Amino acid sequence: MSYHYISSLVSRILRTRYLEISLIVILLLIAMLVALWLGWLINDVPDYGDSLKINAAITAGVLATIGWLIQSAISVTNHRAQHTVTTLQQMRNDSEFNRHRDTIFRRFPPRTTMSEQEAAELFDIWRRPDAHANDPDIEHKRELISSIRYLLNYYDFIALCIRLGHIDMELFADSQRTVLGHFHRKTQYFIDCARNDSGFGGALSWRHFVWLVDNPKFNKSNLRN
Repeated sequence: MSYHYISSLVSRILRTRYLEISLIVILLLIAMLVALWLGWLINDVPDYGDSLKINAAITAGVLATIGWLIQSAISVTNHRAQHTVTTLQQMRNDSEFNRHRDTIFRRFPPRTTMSEQEAAELFDIWRRPDAHANDPDIEHKRELISSIRYLLNYYDFIALCIRLGHIDMELFADSQRTVLGHFHRKTQYFIDCARNDSGFGGALSWRHFVWLVDNPKFNKSNLRN
């Protein structure tokens, strides 16, 4: 097994809510294996005395490596959690983010979604702006499109960070699962328009955001109506 596999395995164990119990169980298992190995050397290996020192040194090295892996995994987990909390705080305090969100809510208040027809019109304005130049409400619609794209790109970047392991999915989901779920439903038809248009990225459009809201681990509880 490679170092990355072992480190990833230890990280998954340490990400449970029972960190202390996990550590105790791991260390007890290691101690039992070492005790059994030394017992086998003493009882079954001829002239074990000369090799015991070498094996003891190897054992110490192995235990030190395991300890370093555990400490490394703890550091990575703590860093991920801190980065997640920082991201959540920035979302709350980011004036630009909140301005775009308010723009969307003025047109589509909470608990409402844009219709398929509305999404198609907005997407067409984005795709063919000159064709709608005479629309008397064009400036407001362009502002709305800009805000929708801003939040979709923002959430897509967050989802990419979660996918790469830089942000803790469980911690982020506990705070933002409902928010992202409702925003996805609000913009579902707009996203579909982009993902069905090969000229605008096709299926690659906001794929990380779509992956996140469709992920059973993220969406493990039902959204409130």
